Amino acid sequence: MRLIIATTMWKRPEVFRFWAEQVNKLKEQADFEIIPLAVGSEGRHSKHLCQEYGIEYYEFPNHPLGRKANARLRFCKKYDPDWILFLGSDNVISFDLLQEYIKHMESYDVIECKDIYYFDTRTKTSVYCE
Repeated sequence: MRLIIATTMWKRPEVFRFWAEQVNKLKEQADFEIIPLAVGSEGRHSKHLCQEYGIEYYEFPNHPLGRKANARLRFCKKYDPDWILFLGSDNVISFDLLQEYIKHMESYDVIECKDIYYFDTRTKTSVYCE
């Protein structure tokens, strides 16, 4: 199985570093291929950051954001994936949640979260949203 975990990135390098570290942890835990991919619009700065973490990198203008997101899907298709997981560059998931997604991938075309935890960087706490 080949899973692409893809994001778009724009500025906030410290947030992207955290995303890249978490995706690489998922790669280490998985018994299938995970290819992390990012679409940025800041030239060499974004490219170098992705290279540092082994993230496939593509460049596309940030405006309008919808076109950048569509380009992300086109870039993913180049890898002939079985599945694509889109995450914001400030969103991470646990390996347990990834395992839950995998259980349902054969049965559904789209899987979404109905509730989520957010991490508040000011208070350093998790916030639950239904």
